[in-house]
Amino acid sequence: MNQPPTRSDSPQLHSTETQRNLRDSQDKLEVQIHDRTAELLAANARLAAEITERQQIEIELRKSDERYRVLVETLPDVIYEFDAVTGNITFLNLEFERVTGWSRSEWIGKPFMNLLHPDDLPRAQAAFLKNCRGKTPGRNEFRILCKPGHYATGEFTSIPQIHNGKVVGELGIARDITERKQMEEHLLRNQRLESIGSLAGGIAHDLNNILGPIIMSASMLGEDLPKQTSQELVVIIREAAQRGADIVNQVLTFARGAKGEHEILQPCLLIDQVKRFLQEALPKTVAFKVSLSEGLWNIAGNMTQLHQVLVNLCVNARDAMPEGGDLSLSAKNFVVCEQFAAKVPEAKAGRYVRINITDTGTGIPREILQKIFDPFFTTKAQGKGTGLGLSTVLGIVKSHGGFVTIDSKIRKGSKFSVYFPATAESQAPSVFRTQAPTPRGKGELILVVDDEISICKMAKTILTKTGYKILTAAHGKEALELLKQHGSAIKAVLTDLAMPVMDGVALTRALKATHPSLPIIASTGLAAELRYKELRCLNVQSFLSKPYSAQQLLAVVHHALSGTPKRAR
Repeated sequence: MNQPPTRSDSPQLHSTETQRNLRDSQDKLEVQIHDRTAELLAANARLAAEITERQQIEIELRKSDERYRVLVETLPDVIYEFDAVTGNITFLNLEFERVTGWSRSEWIGKPFMNLLHPDDLPRAQAAFLKNCRGKTPGRNEFRILCKPGHYATGEFTSIPQIHNGKVVGELGIARDITERKQMEEHLLRNQRLESIGSLAGGIAHDLNNILGPIIMSASMLGEDLPKQTSQELVVIIREAAQRGADIVNQVLTFARGAKGEHEILQPCLLIDQVKRFLQEALPKTVAFKVSLSEGLWNIAGNMTQLHQVLVNLCVNARDAMPEGGDLSLSAKNFVVCEQFAAKVPEAKAGRYVRINITDTGTGIPREILQKIFDPFFTTKAQGKGTGLGLSTVLGIVKSHGGFVTIDSKIRKGSKFSVYFPATAESQAPSVFRTQAPTPRGKGELILVVDDEISICKMAKTILTKTGYKILTAAHGKEALELLKQHGSAIKAVLTDLAMPVMDGVALTRALKATHPSLPIIASTGLAAELRYKELRCLNVQSFLSKPYSAQQLLAVVHHALSGTPKRAR
């Protein structure tokens, strides 16, 4: 028997259920579309915000770049960059053109070191090596070549440029301090002249004491005296003349000025010069003593400036003892520890040579102790000092990387301690001094050129007596005429620098043009370091400073002929 169909099997029921399912699916799809749309809108909003933020960042970067560019191009200092591998310049700012006269395009891509003075290259290369090792070399002074041909002095500060842990270049700033250096040199020269003026009375007194025995002994040599007496008078004359020559040499060294060139110095040699200078200049009421420790470390400095520092301090000590007293100059090695450096301004930990200047004078009142290094501050009566002495001392010491300390008590005296950084570099060769008898000549013909007839006569006598043949001339033109007559027979020329008609430098140029291998010995009694430099450019290597002894003359001539030139004083 057939059953009737159930309700669920009815077509109408299936249609209703299908519609319900469709509506559910549609609702779900709408929800999904709505959620996805919301997500897309949120993503678009985030993207829009990111784009806006990026645009803002780009705007700020452009503004920052513009500020940096304007700053770099308007700074009154030279900004530079160069590559660590090639050493070639990669960037220069506009100030470079104003300072040097070069256009930037003339130097971009060229070696940075080519811009520097040849004498400054060793220090510049040392600073560059520090940068290559990732260290900051601190401040340095170098001379920059300018287009007109002169050099400007720059104060350089640089840092290494590091990328991915590797040094790729150097970024630096150089300030033009040419005018400041010129003012400092002017100040130093004025102060030197003031110091010499304050010592002039003592120097004149001792020079008169020196000239007295010379004049008296020379007049007696004309008499009929026993040989032993004559020899004793000759010794007196020689020793007195040498004392006078030492005084003149010290005054010239002190007064000739300083360009700030540093060299490796042994403090013993510096203090020996100061000692000889002061022994002739200090009053007899001042007992002067020098004490040096053994094995003093070398220092790097300018001999003239350091000489000035010590003389200034000793002169101040002398002035603090109007009735006389004790003045001592001592030096020893000193290691500055971190604790000491923390207590003393300007001090840094490291090795130093400490030089003490101690007196038994009036002392310095506590209330003015902090003012004594101020420019133009002085406790002396009007007209007795400019107040530049101690400020000059401090400036020189700081320029050498050192510092000064003071210990003073009223009516008990003062002690100035000057600290100069020690250097590990070896000492430069010292001035040549004759130690052993010089070999005699073998008949070589020497041309002596000097407008002082007495110099020519004595040089001729000394050289002839020791086996040489001599020609003399009063100036360069006369010397050239003799050279035409005798040609290659002349084996060496000894010439003064300051002469009428044609001076020694002009003569040297003429001789080098026609006889480039002829040994030339330059001689002068003036402070002629600049002329010596000019002559070195002409390949002159032998120099003889007046006054010179017979031994020094013979030694320099011998070494010039043998091809081992020396310099004698």
